[in-house]
Amino acid sequence: MEGLSLLPAILLDIIGSAANIVFSFLALRYAKLLSRKNPDNFVWGYLFYVTFAIAAFTISRAVGHLVKQFLLIGGQTDIWQAISPYSGAFNTLFMISVAAVMIFYHKGVQAYEALEQEAGKLKDVNSDLAAAASQLRDLNQNLEEKVEERTEELSRSERKFRHLFSASKDMVFFCDADGHLVDMNDSGFEMLGYERADGVHLHLTGLFADAGMVTTYNDLLQRDGYIKDLDVEMVRQDGSVISVLLSATVLVGENGELQGSEAIAKDLTKVKIMLEQLASSEKMASVGQMAAGVAHEINTPLGIILGYAQLLMDDFEEGSEQYESLQTIERQTKASRKIVADLLKFSRQSGSTRDEIEAPRHFVWI
Repeated sequence: MEGLSLLPAILLDIIGSAANIVFSFLALRYAKLLSRKNPDNFVWGYLFYVTFAIAAFTISRAVGHLVKQFLLIGGQTDIWQAISPYSGAFNTLFMISVAAVMIFYHKGVQAYEALEQEAGKLKDVNSDLAAAASQLRDLNQNLEEKVEERTEELSRSERKFRHLFSASKDMVFFCDADGHLVDMNDSGFEMLGYERADGVHLHLTGLFADAGMVTTYNDLLQRDGYIKDLDVEMVRQDGSVISVLLSATVLVGENGELQGSEAIAKDLTKVKIMLEQLASSEKMASVGQMAAGVAHEINTPLGIILGYAQLLMDDFEEGSEQYESLQTIERQTKASRKIVADLLKFSRQSGSTRDEIEAPRHFVWI
């Protein structure tokens, strides 16, 4: 019996390994040029290190494949069996280095972002100090003129605030110390489904879906003086519930007494719906990855079972009990491989098609 030649596979392995080495050095060179072009850019620096790690892993595997093929061609199978564990160890070591670089990137990004935030805060503080010093110098030069200018600025600021209050697409409202609604912009009434005329009689207990949230709201304001990004549910006039992100600030009088609060609420209903859809998509992606992993793990032993069954069928006459049993194994193995192929097709979600082909009945063992 004549088997298929392994020469094309060997040549493909050698050429592919050599190409991997070349491309690894090219990628490493390009990443190095990018990092030198902008050395202060954290992303380019990370790209260089991750490219270096992946290139080292690729070169290690490629060199291992080349050494293996040359030793096998030269009949040095014993040498390859002796060094193959070390080759695998190097590959594992480089793979661990790739994972370490990935972990370092996440930690580095967090540190980089924290430094950027602190630098921005310092810059803002310096700008505020410079502006305050300039204002003090101007006030010392001409106090009366500055008072008049400040009065005009306050007037403009009040107009800006009123415009912001009216034009804001988020809910903006004011409450007194007892929780009664004093004022709310048009967006707030629209969000809750009320008419402005109905707003005079609104109370926080009627706005929050959870009555206990009113106590939480007041306790946070009394303790901290503000509320930031509190996720609450509010009840619309028609009884439906919406999710909002609430931020509030306490209002105090000249003597420090509590006068009420001002708050801004952003509707998060659509955002939560999108997050739920995203979570569902991620679950489907995880199922696909799991299906692909299971399919790959099962496909190899199925191929071996099918191959041995077909080999053994040549040793028995057709119609014999052993032949029929092997045919049953062959049919069931093919059915299992079809199921595995369907799993792979599901996990890849591609438009390609797969056709079942007859597996080779004869093998040549080297």
